[in-house]
Amino acid sequence: MLYNNSTKLSPAEYKNALKRLAIDLSWKSSQIERNTHSLLETERLLKDKPTAAGKTIDEATMLLNHKEAILEMCTIINSRDNIFEKALLAFVLNSYIQPLVDGYKRTARIINNAILMQHHYCPISFRTIDSIEYKKSLLIFYEQININSFKKIFIGQFEFAVNTYF
Repeated sequence: MLYNNSTKLSPAEYKNALKRLAIDLSWKSSQIERNTHSLLETERLLKDKPTAAGKTIDEATMLLNHKEAILEMCTIINSRDNIFEKALLAFVLNSYIQPLVDGYKRTARIINNAILMQHHYCPISFRTIDSIEYKKSLLIFYEQININSFKKIFIGQFEFAVNTYF
Protein backbone atom coordinates (compact mmCIF):
# COMPACT_ATOMS: atom_id res chain seq x y z
CA MET A 1 0.00 0.00 0.00
CA LEU A 2 1.34 3.42 -0.96
CA TYR A 3 1.22 6.13 1.66
CA ASN A 4 3.00 8.86 -0.28
CA ASN A 5 2.24 8.64 -3.95
CA SER A 6 2.59 12.43 -4.23
CA THR A 7 6.31 11.90 -4.86
CA LYS A 8 5.39 10.50 -8.29
CA LEU A 9 3.72 13.76 -9.33
CA SER A 10 5.35 16.60 -11.20
CA PRO A 11 5.27 19.98 -9.42
CA ALA A 12 2.37 21.09 -11.64
CA GLU A 13 0.42 17.87 -10.98
CA TYR A 14 1.05 18.23 -7.24
CA LYS A 15 -0.18 21.84 -7.30
CA ASN A 16 -3.34 20.77 -9.16
CA ALA A 17 -3.95 17.95 -6.68
CA LEU A 18 -3.66 20.43 -3.80
CA LYS A 19 -6.16 22.75 -5.48
CA ARG A 20 -8.64 19.85 -5.82
CA LEU A 21 -8.05 18.84 -2.21
CA ALA A 22 -8.60 22.44 -1.03
CA ILE A 23 -11.95 22.56 -2.83
CA ASP A 24 -13.10 19.19 -1.49
CA LEU A 25 -11.92 19.91 2.05
CA SER A 26 -13.40 23.41 2.11
CA TRP A 27 -16.73 22.11 0.82
CA LYS A 28 -17.03 19.18 3.21
CA SER A 29 -15.73 21.05 6.26
CA SER A 30 -18.18 23.86 5.59
CA GLN A 31 -21.03 21.45 4.84
CA ILE A 32 -20.47 19.84 8.24
CA GLU A 33 -20.95 23.33 9.70
CA ARG A 34 -24.33 23.63 7.86
CA ASN A 35 -23.12 25.44 4.75
CA THR A 36 -25.59 24.74 1.94
CA HIS A 37 -23.29 25.12 -1.09
CA SER A 38 -23.03 22.04 -3.29
CA LEU A 39 -19.61 20.74 -4.28
CA LEU A 40 -20.03 22.26 -7.76
CA GLU A 41 -21.11 25.64 -6.32
CA THR A 42 -18.11 25.53 -4.00
CA GLU A 43 -15.75 24.80 -6.85
CA ARG A 44 -17.15 27.70 -8.89
CA LEU A 45 -16.92 30.04 -5.92
CA LEU A 46 -13.35 29.08 -5.07
CA LYS A 47 -12.17 29.28 -8.67
CA ASP A 48 -14.14 32.24 -10.03
CA LYS A 49 -15.55 33.94 -6.89
CA PRO A 50 -19.20 34.32 -8.00
CA THR A 51 -21.65 33.82 -5.16
CA ALA A 52 -24.19 31.09 -5.93
CA ALA A 53 -27.82 32.14 -6.31
CA GLY A 54 -29.80 31.79 -3.12
CA LYS A 55 -26.70 31.50 -0.90
CA THR A 56 -25.70 33.95 1.79
CA ILE A 57 -22.56 36.05 1.83
CA ASP A 58 -21.68 34.39 5.16
CA GLU A 59 -21.68 30.97 3.52
CA ALA A 60 -19.49 32.18 0.67
CA THR A 61 -17.13 33.86 3.12
CA MET A 62 -16.88 30.65 5.15
CA LEU A 63 -15.79 28.70 2.07
CA LEU A 64 -13.35 31.33 0.82
CA ASN A 65 -11.77 31.78 4.25
CA HIS A 66 -11.47 28.05 4.79
CA LYS A 67 -9.62 27.48 1.53
CA GLU A 68 -7.18 30.33 2.15
CA ALA A 69 -6.65 29.40 5.78
CA ILE A 70 -5.91 25.72 5.24
CA LEU A 71 -3.43 26.31 2.42
CA GLU A 72 -1.68 29.23 4.09
CA MET A 73 -1.62 27.57 7.49
CA CYS A 74 -0.10 24.36 6.15
CA THR A 75 2.50 26.31 4.19
CA ILE A 76 3.50 28.41 7.19
CA ILE A 77 3.67 25.50 9.63
CA ASN A 78 5.45 23.15 7.26
CA SER A 79 8.02 25.78 6.32
CA ARG A 80 9.51 25.50 9.80
CA ASP A 81 12.11 22.94 10.78
CA ASN A 82 11.94 23.62 14.51
CA ILE A 83 9.30 21.43 16.19
CA PHE A 84 8.56 24.07 18.81
CA GLU A 85 7.91 26.66 16.11
CA LYS A 86 5.58 24.22 14.34
CA ALA A 87 3.66 23.51 17.56
CA LEU A 88 3.43 27.18 18.50
CA LEU A 89 2.29 28.22 15.03
CA ALA A 90 -0.23 25.39 14.85
CA PHE A 91 -1.70 26.61 18.11
CA VAL A 92 -1.96 30.32 17.34
CA LEU A 93 -3.04 29.88 13.74
CA ASN A 94 -5.77 27.38 14.60
CA SER A 95 -6.95 29.75 17.30
CA TYR A 96 -6.79 32.67 14.89
CA ILE A 97 -8.68 31.20 11.95
CA GLN A 98 -11.28 29.62 14.24
CA PRO A 99 -12.01 26.71 11.91
CA LEU A 100 -14.79 25.42 14.14
CA VAL A 101 -17.99 26.98 15.43
CA ASP A 102 -16.82 26.18 18.95
CA GLY A 103 -13.82 24.49 20.51
CA TYR A 104 -11.13 25.90 18.24
CA LYS A 105 -8.75 26.78 21.09
CA ARG A 106 -9.26 23.33 22.66
CA THR A 107 -8.57 21.77 19.29
CA ALA A 108 -5.50 23.99 18.85
CA ARG A 109 -4.11 22.80 22.18
CA ILE A 110 -4.61 19.17 21.13
CA ILE A 111 -2.90 19.74 17.77
CA ASN A 112 -0.06 21.59 19.49
CA ASN A 113 0.49 18.66 21.82
CA ALA A 114 0.17 16.11 19.03
CA ILE A 115 3.06 17.79 17.21
CA LEU A 116 5.19 17.86 20.34
CA MET A 117 4.42 14.26 21.26
CA GLN A 118 5.04 12.98 17.72
CA HIS A 119 8.60 14.25 18.10
CA HIS A 120 8.96 12.88 21.66
CA TYR A 121 8.67 16.22 23.43
CA CYS A 122 6.64 16.81 26.56
CA PRO A 123 3.04 17.94 25.93
CA ILE A 124 1.84 21.14 27.54
CA SER A 125 -1.01 21.21 30.08
CA PHE A 126 -1.30 25.01 30.41
CA ARG A 127 -2.06 24.24 34.06
CA THR A 128 -0.40 27.28 35.59
CA ILE A 129 -1.40 29.92 33.06
CA ASP A 130 -3.65 32.75 34.16
CA SER A 131 -6.76 32.61 31.95
CA ILE A 132 -6.85 36.39 31.49
CA GLU A 133 -3.16 36.53 30.51
CA TYR A 134 -3.74 33.64 28.10
CA LYS A 135 -6.69 35.39 26.43
CA LYS A 136 -4.86 38.73 26.28
CA SER A 137 -1.87 37.16 24.57
CA LEU A 138 -4.14 35.57 21.96
CA LEU A 139 -5.93 38.89 21.39
CA ILE A 140 -2.57 40.57 20.82
CA PHE A 141 -1.83 37.92 18.21
CA TYR A 142 -5.27 38.27 16.59
CA GLU A 143 -5.24 42.06 16.45
CA GLN A 144 -1.55 42.86 15.95
CA ILE A 145 -0.22 39.59 14.48
CA ASN A 146 2.38 39.72 17.23
CA ILE A 147 3.28 36.28 18.54
CA ASN A 148 5.77 37.34 21.23
CA SER A 149 3.36 37.44 24.17
CA PHE A 150 1.97 33.98 23.44
CA LYS A 151 5.46 32.65 22.69
CA LYS A 152 6.50 33.57 26.26
CA ILE A 153 3.47 31.72 27.62
CA PHE A 154 4.22 28.71 25.41
CA ILE A 155 7.84 28.53 26.56
CA GLY A 156 6.91 29.00 30.22
CA GLN A 157 4.23 26.32 30.06
CA PHE A 158 6.56 23.94 28.25
CA GLU A 159 9.22 24.43 30.92
CA PHE A 160 6.60 23.84 33.63
CA ALA A 161 5.46 20.63 31.91
CA VAL A 162 8.99 19.29 31.53
CA ASN A 163 9.81 20.04 35.19
CA THR A 164 6.49 18.70 36.49
CA TYR A 165 5.61 15.69 34.37
CA PHE A 166 8.82 14.28 32.94
